[in-house]
Amino acid sequence: MFNVLDTQSKKSLHEAYTLRRTIVWLWAITIVGIVFFLSLVPTAYSIYIQKQTQTEELLSLRASLVSKNVQFTESIISSTNRILELFDEHTKSVVVTPVLFTVLEKKTNDITFKSIQYQYRTEGAVLIIEGVSRNREALQLFAKSFEASPVFARVQLPISNFAKNKDIPFTLTLTLATKYE
Repeated sequence: MFNVLDTQSKKSLHEAYTLRRTIVWLWAITIVGIVFFLSLVPTAYSIYIQKQTQTEELLSLRASLVSKNVQFTESIISSTNRILELFDEHTKSVVVTPVLFTVLEKKTNDITFKSIQYQYRTEGAVLIIEGVSRNREALQLFAKSFEASPVFARVQLPISNFAKNKDIPFTLTLTLATKYE
C-alpha cells in the first residue's frame, strides 16, 4: 500500500480518530446510563405504590383488630355486670347475721363447729354446718332445735351421721325460710 501521508499527519489523524471514538463511547455510555435510570423509574414507582398499599392494609387490619378487641371487652364487661347485679340483688336482701346468731344460740358444749357456709341455691338460701358431736343424743337435740325454729324451712341431717356413738362428724344442711332469705 502506498503511504501518502507523512508521520505528522498520520499522528494527528490517529488522535482525531481516537478522540472521535472516545466521544462515541462516552455518548453510548451516557445513553445506556440514561436508559438504565429511566428503566428504574417504573420499578421505584411500583415499590412506592406497594408500600402505600401495605401501609393502608396494615392500618385497616389494626382498626379491625381493635374493634374486635373492643367488642370482646364490651361483652365481657356486660356479662360481668350482669353477674354483679345478681350478687348485688342477693346481698341487698340477705342479712346473714341474725341467722348466724340463731345457730350460735342453739350450740351446746357437746357440739364443735368446723365450718359454717352460706350458699344460695335454686331452692333458696342454705346454711351448711360441718362439725363434730360428742354423742348421738347431742346431735339429735341440736338438729331438732332447728326444726322448731321459724327461721329454717327444712333441716337435713343424713342418717349416716349417726353411724358412730362418739365423736360423730356431721354435716347439717339448713334451708332458710323465705322471709329470712
